[in-house]
Amino acid sequence: MRAIRIKNFRSILDSGDIKLNNINLVLGKNSSGKSSFLRLFPMFKQTVRNELRGPVLWFDDSYDFGNFSNAISRYATSDKNIMFGFTVDLPNKKCASEKCSDCFIYQYSDNLFCKNAEQASLDLYLSSDNNGTFLQKIKVKVGEYNISLKIKNRNDNIDISINNIHYDHILLKWRYNTKGILPDFVGTSDNPSKTVSQIINEYIGNNKEQFKYTEKDFRSLFFIKSSNSKDIYAQFKRKRNNNFAKLITESLDCNSPDFLKICDAIILLNLMEFLLFMDKSISTDFSKSYYMTPLRYSFARYIRNKELSVDNIEPSGKNVMEYIMSLGEDEKQSYMSFLEQSLDIYITVEGNDENKSIFIQKDGEKDNIIDIGYGYSQILPIATMLWDVANKQHKCEFSEIIVIEQPEIHLHPSMQSQLVNLFINAISISKKHGNPIKLILETHSSYLVNQLGKCIRNKLISSDTTSVYLFEKSKGITDITATNYDENGRIQRWPIGFLD
Repeated sequence: MRAIRIKNFRSILDSGDIKLNNINLVLGKNSSGKSSFLRLFPMFKQTVRNELRGPVLWFDDSYDFGNFSNAISRYATSDKNIMFGFTVDLPNKKCASEKCSDCFIYQYSDNLFCKNAEQASLDLYLSSDNNGTFLQKIKVKVGEYNISLKIKNRNDNIDISINNIHYDHILLKWRYNTKGILPDFVGTSDNPSKTVSQIINEYIGNNKEQFKYTEKDFRSLFFIKSSNSKDIYAQFKRKRNNNFAKLITESLDCNSPDFLKICDAIILLNLMEFLLFMDKSISTDFSKSYYMTPLRYSFARYIRNKELSVDNIEPSGKNVMEYIMSLGEDEKQSYMSFLEQSLDIYITVEGNDENKSIFIQKDGEKDNIIDIGYGYSQILPIATMLWDVANKQHKCEFSEIIVIEQPEIHLHPSMQSQLVNLFINAISISKKHGNPIKLILETHSSYLVNQLGKCIRNKLISSDTTSVYLFEKSKGITDITATNYDENGRIQRWPIGFLD
């Protein structure tokens, strides 16, 4: 995922494209709309992980947007839709691993709508009725194609248009109860695949038994290089060894109504396949995102040993101890080295079978985590999540995204600055695995902001890999300004009075 755009959502009328870099700072006063943006990540993560009766899950343990009427901006434009837009890269065969479960995307590289395009944008327009939230419109921009799918009411047939050409003779509806961002397509007996086969069967007639074909022959008709009917006809004529293609070009000319029906059906099949790719791609991005709440778990002196096997950190960080105990010896050594290099601390978990304690060693002394100040209990979940996610990376189309709200809470200014070491070291680890992570950090700490600038000035990280988004709210409406650090570590285009 390259960028996100939001319209008519809470105080954000239009965010513009929020492009995702390796480090993204989100800055602004309290109640300026920052959390509305940040908590979209856990919202969509839970959305794609659960089977829903609608397009989004508005509330869960780590976020709560209420419902559609709570989420839509009171200043929304007359259409009264909430829009969530996503820009994604199209498959470019970067990952060579046959074992990568996320590399399903390469099977779509030959799709009509993926050809000659590097990126695609998909905009979801949500509305509501007495039954809750429903998807009212999808807009897609990819290469030379502008695509629109829309309904007025929940149970309407979908009005589909591609470059202003309407495809209204094949009736399709949306059906929920699916995992992912988009609902399924449900068709009548005239769905696209059956439309093609019915027309072909008319021309096979009584010679069906003598007509030699395979399922592969039939399916190969659907791989077209252009949406122009004359181009499709010419492509069929070149398929001399395909009995279906031969039958079509011998029985029909390129302007006949039946051939145009076949073209429309094949184009719509390609469109549904492309939308499936977009759904899988966006869903994978959100399923590989991680969120850390602003108020994190308060460790106790003794923690009951649940003997859980844990492979990721919860948003509050309350399962850090179980995570550490689940690490193998080599992993534990790597984890301890990361903490020592980034924070100059060393962690041990000690105790009996029933109760365990976390001890922190620093400056030659070892103390229970609750005896050395609240700050370490707040920074440890962040450090653990960063190390965990950075080590899960491999050279693939998808990068993990980590969203952290106010990482500096309860930290002394010097440790607020030290947070930057954590971020840079985690990115460095992920780069060694071939795919740098993306961090989205909401902060009120000028020490963190200045330390990041200092690291840029000292060439520890490039200004090209950082972005800054300034959130300002005036008369109930959030304005988002995109800026960045220059090569000397100074943030450009600070608005006047932003820090007043």
